[in-house]
Amino acid sequence: MDTDSNYMDKENGMNGWQRLWVVVSVITAIATTGFGVKEVSRSGDIQDYHDQMMISYHAKLRDLQHPNKDAVPGILYSARTNHLRTVDEVKLAIQQVEDDYQEELNNLPLTQAKQIALLFAMWLGGCLSLYGIGLIIMWVYRGFRPRKV
Repeated sequence: MDTDSNYMDKENGMNGWQRLWVVVSVITAIATTGFGVKEVSRSGDIQDYHDQMMISYHAKLRDLQHPNKDAVPGILYSARTNHLRTVDEVKLAIQQVEDDYQEELNNLPLTQAKQIALLFAMWLGGCLSLYGIGLIIMWVYRGFRPRKV
């Protein structure tokens, strides 16, 4: 058996460092998948944001329609709706939120596909970079080894 550090297995043509790279790539693929499952957009996330916006706008609408009453005690809506001064502006903003919500729901599969493709590209780029770094280190290491006579 050859004891050289670049020993290649005759069966699959991979040395130990390449095997390590494969193992690390598989582990990072599992980690990336776990992260991606948590972070990819979902309809529930879009629904939650839509509901928050609607609560703010409806509270502002009630506040404008009944200025002497506290519309909804404890709801902070001024940051999102501070720029709205009239009932018509609030109603227009509500319609815009509804339109944006429907558009986001319609585009959700495309958005998810883009996010998954980005995660895959980042994983693949990381794996190829790691392999490239390994090749560079091996090339430098070979340059410092004494030549066999």
